[in-house]
Amino acid sequence: MKKRLFLFALMGLLLAIPVGATYYDGNFQNILLKGFIDIPELSSAPGSPDTTAGRLYTYNNGLYFKDDAGSATNLLSSGTAWDDLTVPDAHESLDMTTYTTTWDFGGTADMFTLEFTGNFANVSGMKLEQKTGNPTDGTLLELVMADTDPDLLSATRSGTEVLNIDDDAVITVKPQGSPTNTIVLAPGAAATTGILITDTDYTNALSVGDNNIIGTTGAFDFTDFDVSADGAITLANDDGGTMITLSPSASITGIDASDADIGTALSVGANDIVGTTGLINYTNFDVAADGDVTTSGDITLAGYLVNTPMTETVTTEANITDPLTSSIVLINGDNDADNDTIDLQDGEAAGQWVTLSAGTGVDADDTISINYGDTTCTNCAAATFDKQGENATYFWDGSSWVQTSLNTSL
Repeated sequence: MKKRLFLFALMGLLLAIPVGATYYDGNFQNILLKGFIDIPELSSAPGSPDTTAGRLYTYNNGLYFKDDAGSATNLLSSGTAWDDLTVPDAHESLDMTTYTTTWDFGGTADMFTLEFTGNFANVSGMKLEQKTGNPTDGTLLELVMADTDPDLLSATRSGTEVLNIDDDAVITVKPQGSPTNTIVLAPGAAATTGILITDTDYTNALSVGDNNIIGTTGAFDFTDFDVSADGAITLANDDGGTMITLSPSASITGIDASDADIGTALSVGANDIVGTTGLINYTNFDVAADGDVTTSGDITLAGYLVNTPMTETVTTEANITDPLTSSIVLINGDNDADNDTIDLQDGEAAGQWVTLSAGTGVDADDTISINYGDTTCTNCAAATFDKQGENATYFWDGSSWVQTSLNTSL
């Protein structure tokens, strides 16, 4: 019975609308429609409805509602243009579990800009949070580029770039506020390695230029090179060659071990100390580049002293080698059955000693005489050797030789 009454009322309503009318200006109330209504599509958009009224119509394949201010909304639109979005009036949650969202960008303006125009609390402008679930793989934030021109990331502060990651993942940090530290690693639990640089493609793992490397009780721990927390250095070279090379470009002190707390400045064990023309220069003990030793103290020998003699062979008369290269001079004869003479020269430094001794070939037919004509020899007795082993010893006092012993009676 109710269905029959509703159909009768609807038929009456439709019959009441004039044929060809573009709209019906009437009042519908309490109508229950269980079917459909065909609304003719207009060839042009209608004007605005009366005040406090709205207008529903079809136009250009769309179903529109126009309010009394003349604002029209397409009720069949598949989305809303970005420039038509308004301030939200509630929290929004989108479930992206099944579907993906792709935004294509190819313009000349920034695609997304999040602006903070006022004081904001301790919140994040954008937050990526893995909140629930138990993922076994994946990436929270992934930047993928198909070109080498744009940078992966750029961060600015007051218009000046402070952080840049280029297309090759080269990171440049450029702080502007004179911070104490630029990069801080502060794990909340024990971590084995702060920065890992083990790839063999690296030539230099760390380059600091003219900057300092500072620390407290840390250590350097390499396979063949260690610096302990207390500053002790251990070198364990495996390849031979030179372990420490000092090559300054100006005159400096190579190693300074002058601190009074050092017990032994240098310990070489059974190893050699080698050199060329270097000096040993102590306050009371010197070794010159030519091997001369000067000491103002005592020399104590636990063994024996070896003085390699120099050899002179005289024919007729000749000067002795000047300067002398040894404090013992062996003078050999030349087997020409005559007397040969060697001329003594001035000493090199006060305190110099020299022993002249007859060597091989000296006998009664081939004698050797010491001549003092080229130097000064105060109260020196004549010295002529006619047997091998005869000798004379002289001391230079700075201006004259002094004969301290003479043996010509073997």
